[in-house]
Amino acid sequence: MKNNVHAILNQIREDYEKEAEEVLIESQKENEKEIENELNAISSDIENRKDKFIRSKESSLKVSIERKESRIHRQYLSYKRELLEEIFAEAVNKLDNMPKEDFYNFCQAELKKANLKGDFEFRLGEFTKDLLTNEDLIKISEKLPDMNISISDKIVGKKGGFVLLDDNIVYNFLFEDIVEDKKISDVAMVAQEVFPDV
Repeated sequence: MKNNVHAILNQIREDYEKEAEEVLIESQKENEKEIENELNAISSDIENRKDKFIRSKESSLKVSIERKESRIHRQYLSYKRELLEEIFAEAVNKLDNMPKEDFYNFCQAELKKANLKGDFEFRLGEFTKDLLTNEDLIKISEKLPDMNISISDKIVGKKGGFVLLDDNIVYNFLFEDIVEDKKISDVAMVAQEVFPDV
């Protein structure tokens, strides 16, 4: 009987150890599964945060690039405008100080191109008043039979070039005004170049 008790106790202990080992293995599997699920959740959360962070940084970078491009465009336009201002100011200065022969040719070409008919008063600008004489104007008029041009004693102050007056109509050939018209069209072209969608 003693052997039987031992055998029963041994059997109970073996069964207990076997059951404890199965519970331990099952518990380890559950723990591993929970750890794997937690790791997957953490990994997924990290990926989501990483994606959000990347999208946020991309958005910030895009805004920063757009701002810099806009600033560069404005600086470019400003520089080009300043350059045009300098070029046009220099052009007016050179025109106001052109040689007598060049001014004579300018007057002749512009009057021919104007293709006007009638009686006109020819008024010189202050800066070019000494570049064309009454005799020069008579020579030019001889080539323009439809125009009767008389040189005026009056001058246009602080300008170079000339104007033609026909009653109430003024035909403007003043250098500063010619260059200003050109400047307006060139500045508009620069603006269109810099801001094509506007």
